[in-house]
Amino acid sequence: MNLTAWQRLEKVINWTGLSIHAFAMTIGLKRSENIYRIRRGNNGISKTLAKNITNVFPEVNIDWLLARSDEIFLKLEDNDNSFGIPVYPLDKIQKSEPTDSDSLYHINIPTFNDCDMATFVTGNAMAPTIPHGVTILLKKCDIDNIVPGRCYLIIAGNSTCIRYIRTIAENPEKLRLVPENKTDFDELLMSKMQIEKLYVIQGVISSLSL
Repeated sequence: MNLTAWQRLEKVINWTGLSIHAFAMTIGLKRSENIYRIRRGNNGISKTLAKNITNVFPEVNIDWLLARSDEIFLKLEDNDNSFGIPVYPLDKIQKSEPTDSDSLYHINIPTFNDCDMATFVTGNAMAPTIPHGVTILLKKCDIDNIVPGRCYLIIAGNSTCIRYIRTIAENPEKLRLVPENKTDFDELLMSKMQIEKLYVIQGVISSLSL
């Protein structure tokens, strides 16, 4: 079946479960306009764009994106759906310990493959460094191994936030949760005992140099 460039790209975007904007950010585009140009039929899928996509989503066949193959996905070793870092919706991380079946897909970034999982940022408390829509790479962290000044995903009951964590010398059982966007968000004070899950942010997928 002969598909247009947009039809091929749309299949991949739908497979990831991302919005066009989130997909563009995830594969390293600074703007989603490049994707919309393809949707309007103004541009095709360039080799550079295809490489950006397959670097983040290695299951996708670059030759299919470039209309040189009929197979959209590569057959990875052992039909490996656990290839790379599992990407979960944030609610799966909030509610329970996610399993591989909960993952949307996997990404393979050798520098960060020791991370436990990845998810998407909602909100702009840490903008501009970590804006809404980017993908963050997470490593589980013990509450007693916090490095003051680093950025963490913090889950405490029904509350989830991304903040820099700073300790309080006079009260070691309390933590300061500091936003980067201080114009729109306030600093929070939280007891260590309130924190149920803690993940250090090891990396942000927003603009990859590929």
